[in-house]
Amino acid sequence: MQWDPAARVVAAEAKQLQSLPLGPGEYFLWSRIQGPITVAEVVKGSGLPPAEAEATLRRLLELGAARLEAPAPAPPRPRAAASEGPDERRRRTLVAQLAAARGASGSGGAGNDAAPGVQTHAAEVGETAPREPPPWPLVEEDDVRLVADHALPIADQRRILALFDRLEELSPFEILGMWPTHDLKAIRRAYHVVSREFHPDSYFGQRLGEYRDLLAALFRRATAAHEALQDAEVRDPFVDAEIARRAELERRAHEQTEAKRQQAQLLAAQAEAEAAARRHERAVMRANRQRQSLDARLRSQLDVAVAEATEAERIGNLPRAANAWRIALQIVPGDATLRSNWERCRDAARAKRAAEAFARAMTLREVGQWSESVGLLVEAAEAHGTIEHLAHAAEAVAQKDPGLARKFAIGALETLRAEEAAGATPRRPAELARLHVLLARAFHGAGQVHTAKEQAQVAQKLRPGDPEVRALLNSLKLP
Repeated sequence: MQWDPAARVVAAEAKQLQSLPLGPGEYFLWSRIQGPITVAEVVKGSGLPPAEAEATLRRLLELGAARLEAPAPAPPRPRAAASEGPDERRRRTLVAQLAAARGASGSGGAGNDAAPGVQTHAAEVGETAPREPPPWPLVEEDDVRLVADHALPIADQRRILALFDRLEELSPFEILGMWPTHDLKAIRRAYHVVSREFHPDSYFGQRLGEYRDLLAALFRRATAAHEALQDAEVRDPFVDAEIARRAELERRAHEQTEAKRQQAQLLAAQAEAEAAARRHERAVMRANRQRQSLDARLRSQLDVAVAEATEAERIGNLPRAANAWRIALQIVPGDATLRSNWERCRDAARAKRAAEAFARAMTLREVGQWSESVGLLVEAAEAHGTIEHLAHAAEAVAQKDPGLARKFAIGALETLRAEEAAGATPRRPAELARLHVLLARAFHGAGQVHTAKEQAQVAQKLRPGDPEVRALLNSLKLP
């Protein structure tokens, strides 16, 4: 067969080769045909003797594994202007060659590699740029099979031995040295790379020894992997496993980031606590200096008030303790410790009084004395406005004092929403439903029917089928 060295060769698709009787050498030369390439480029780039390369190429053409195309017509050469000299013509020629080279590299870039309808692996796992290929396995440096005076470098020998040792367990993507992907052109590029490295003819005329058989086995396995990965049913499990692996890595990275964030928060909280302790210590020192500057009379009054407050706290008389701390604070208005003690005892006294009033009110309600419990519920809500105190008080005064009921209900609802937003609501669904029922009745009594409906619907979601909630919905005439 005669051919024009400038004629272009086009390789057949991989799936068309399955029924062809191709040998390793013919498979190797077929893998060298990248897109339309001239006969001369195939022969020169194969690394084989020209006569052997031409014979193998003829065999590929005869079997239909490749075909010839007519050489591309040469572009017409522009006629140089009459005033152009040799230097200007040479410059124009170099510019044209550079533009042609750039166009050829741009048309075959990675951006156009994905086949129509095939999703690339980078898109599947959320990558925005190609990743480095996975590292090849290596045997130990002292492996007895390594040969120093050899055509193969020691690094290549270590890799070939490691791959051959694991030949039966390697996945198709591992033998090709790439991450799992659905990108068929990326798979073919990886196959071209490893076939150049594994094909024994790549070391034609060089000393290989037993490595020639190892390379032949690796080449056969890489060829089989390339053919198998053309089938989506073969690729899918490996790509799915890679997606799961990347998701697990991202989860672990997120956990590490979250752990670092929590550690930073803990350190910041510790630093703030230490700073608060230092501020408190300075405040105590200032208070001590202020006490020392008082005259004997004021110091005596202060000592009496502090002693009375301390004794009242010891016996549990919080109102008396709060009053004594207030008197002490009036003597030394700028004392932070006295103010803190006064506020603490005052709030504790109010909370205790509110709790006692609320407990008495609940007891009265249990025995049917509803009217007597109203004043106690209002007292509890005003002394210590917890959600429970406010909700019960709002429901109790809804008929007699709608304005006060609305005030209590809004306060309870805002506090409840703040707790839910902060995720600090330890209440059970039944308890929450009960609170929303109370608020619905309070808003209904205050004339805010729309808000009452909202609260009733929330209670229904928390406690579906409850007779009390159903009765409330009926009273509000909800559909």
